[in-house]
Amino acid sequence: MWWESLVHDLRSAVRGLARSPGTTATVIVMLGLGIGGAAAMFGLLDRLLLRVGPHVAAPAELRRLYVDEYDAYFTKARRYRASYDEPLIARMVEDFGDRAAVAYGASWRDALDGGERVPIVLVSGTTFAVLGTRPAAGRLLEPADDEPGAAPATVISYGLWTRRYSRRREALGSALRIGGQSYTIVGVAPDGFSGLRPDRIDAWVPIQVGAPVHYGRHWKQSAHIFEVVVRPRDSAALPALTAVAQRDYRASAAEQRGYGDTTATALFAPVAPHRRPGPFSEAARLSLIVAGVAAMLCLIAVANATNLLMLRAITRRRETAVRLALGVSRARLVRAVVMESTLLALGGAAAAGLAATWGGNLLLKLVVGGEWQQAVVDARVLLVAGAAGLLIGVVTGLIPGWQASRPDAIAALKAGARHSPVPSRLRASLLGFQAALTIALLAGLALYTRSFLAARAVDYVVDAERLVNVDLQRAAGGAITAEITAGFADQIRRLPAVAGVGRATTTPIYGYGGAPLRIQDVDSFRMDRQGPFYSEIDTAFLAVTGLALQSGRAFTAADVASSAPVALVDDAFARRFWPGQAALGKCLYVGTRGAPRAAVCRQVVGIVSSFRSRLEEESPAANYYVPLGDNWSSGDHTLIVRSAAAPGELALAITRLVRERWPEADPFAVMALGDIVARELEPWRNGTTLFGVFAGLAVVLAVGGLYSVVAFSVAQRTSEFAIRVAIGARAWHLARLVLLMALKPVTLGLVIGMGVTLYLVRYIAPLLFQTGPRDPAALGAAALVLLSLSLVAAAVPAGSAARTDPREALQAE
Repeated sequence: MWWESLVHDLRSAVRGLARSPGTTATVIVMLGLGIGGAAAMFGLLDRLLLRVGPHVAAPAELRRLYVDEYDAYFTKARRYRASYDEPLIARMVEDFGDRAAVAYGASWRDALDGGERVPIVLVSGTTFAVLGTRPAAGRLLEPADDEPGAAPATVISYGLWTRRYSRRREALGSALRIGGQSYTIVGVAPDGFSGLRPDRIDAWVPIQVGAPVHYGRHWKQSAHIFEVVVRPRDSAALPALTAVAQRDYRASAAEQRGYGDTTATALFAPVAPHRRPGPFSEAARLSLIVAGVAAMLCLIAVANATNLLMLRAITRRRETAVRLALGVSRARLVRAVVMESTLLALGGAAAAGLAATWGGNLLLKLVVGGEWQQAVVDARVLLVAGAAGLLIGVVTGLIPGWQASRPDAIAALKAGARHSPVPSRLRASLLGFQAALTIALLAGLALYTRSFLAARAVDYVVDAERLVNVDLQRAAGGAITAEITAGFADQIRRLPAVAGVGRATTTPIYGYGGAPLRIQDVDSFRMDRQGPFYSEIDTAFLAVTGLALQSGRAFTAADVASSAPVALVDDAFARRFWPGQAALGKCLYVGTRGAPRAAVCRQVVGIVSSFRSRLEEESPAANYYVPLGDNWSSGDHTLIVRSAAAPGELALAITRLVRERWPEADPFAVMALGDIVARELEPWRNGTTLFGVFAGLAVVLAVGGLYSVVAFSVAQRTSEFAIRVAIGARAWHLARLVLLMALKPVTLGLVIGMGVTLYLVRYIAPLLFQTGPRDPAALGAAALVLLSLSLVAAAVPAGSAARTDPREALQAE
């Protein structure tokens, strides 16, 4: 019976694999790494671009509203993604009528009681109904919870319910304090639910109750902060809904007096987290690039496994010849080899499940950042990994099985284990293929490393690594007086390792302020991401931050005490608004809340150095400063503290002072500016780490595979080398012969791979920093590394060939 022969072949395959545990383990580990990396990236892309999370009913029916508009602030001609203020959404909801159910919300991070900072979401009362979600306990938020004056209610995540309440029903009805506001827990979301985004969420609060707390009492007019999601009653209604949304958005833009785009175009798109019209998000783009990298690693593993299985088939030539002589059909012989390779590949798929589970969390942190509510690798991903293992097993087994059963190979198979007429061209081709893929990964690593080094070398001008920022408004949870600020600054000055304390209304690098401004000799200008930005500072600010006075004078104590009509500008401001002119003595007319159109000239008395606030900026933004105390930004009190030692320790000491004074202070009220700079470097640091991991694994696989093939070839050709020595060949002749045999396919693969790389690097060009995608130093370094490691891998078997003893070799033959 056919199934009996199948079982017999299966048992033979298991025994055969058990007889060579080293080869078996090597192939399983290689395939585990290759398939595991690909499976982890599939899980990441599946959640980012293809699927919405669990507990959302019929997600294909949902649509997210986008707007294609011109953004004057960021000076970008077009962008896809907009958010909406509450009055605009209210108008849309009214105009939509009963044609769609509408939900909207915004993400936020805030502190629970006890200081733990957790992610929350502000949602409309219709959100859970629109998503079709059912509670795990209690009830979910309803429209009545989202009315002005409603009792503060919240729904917590299943994870928070587990961590803080051990899933006790008594949690329902209890109070949970979030960011200074006490909420009653009315329900628990189902396990794994995070809405339409994969990010971890710990609580959902109604917009009308939570927004005034988190965005201030002017939240309805302060900013566009909400995303809109609709579930149309009928898909045919989408064009009409789009027209309504576009009309309302343009009308709202016209009411904003030039701050919106009255030619904006609205459109609806699916709600997968990073699947949107137009260009991919940065996280999605990087995910696709890393997916390509993972696919390359998987192909390298497959090529390596195929080579090892071919070598294994060659060592079993006698056994194969005997089986053919006894009448075993070639089809059954191929089936036996494929069965062995399939068992190895399934073992690799099992190892891939472990590698993907661990690697998925690492990829999530490096590619997307943050934490997800659900695991990256789930049953669906594991099923794909198993199917990939099965397919790879069949493919990698067919080649050695076909070679072993060829009719013209029978005579050669009878010749013995040390001779093989099987052409090595295919093995060399696989080595070249591995080299081509490996050079692409090494080139990506070199380019990202150059970008990271360039970003790390950027001079922010301010001494960010020595500064700690203390936002007293966030610490106190509201406006704070100048007297409290001065008193708290004195407390900080008494701490050890404090070199100085400055006061200001904004923070260098990440703080921005604005005021009504007229500039002498400048008819008009528009504020954009390059400024001009406003700040009030005291006399210590320049010394504390490290900003140098380039000309003129700094503020004096008398200027601050008398609110003198003077100003400082940085050199970026002077170059932008008074090019080729002397800025000293020019007038700035800075408005206040009570008098937006100031008539008093503030004379520029000094020019200070500009600082860099963002890595992606080609040039520093324009800034101007007035003496602290003019009250345009009253309530925005910030202390900038200069550390004489490690700023991290000082930040902890200041945090303790803040906690003593304000027990419910925002955990992010105290921040080391060096940490902000470090976060700016994260995209290139993470990219370097990702390419480093995959390129490192690729190099190990490719170089290890090269060594295995070359060492096997040297062992096969021992008799040939012995004869060469006997007729006068020198040791270095043999070593050169082996090195050329090894480096020829590697060099050919490197050349082909470099050509392909020069084409592919254009896809990572937007993610690089001050580094060209065809940077010769980076690409040259990648080629040098691959050639050097290949030379080292080939040197060992080359040395063995050079030490061939002709007498011993011929006696053994």
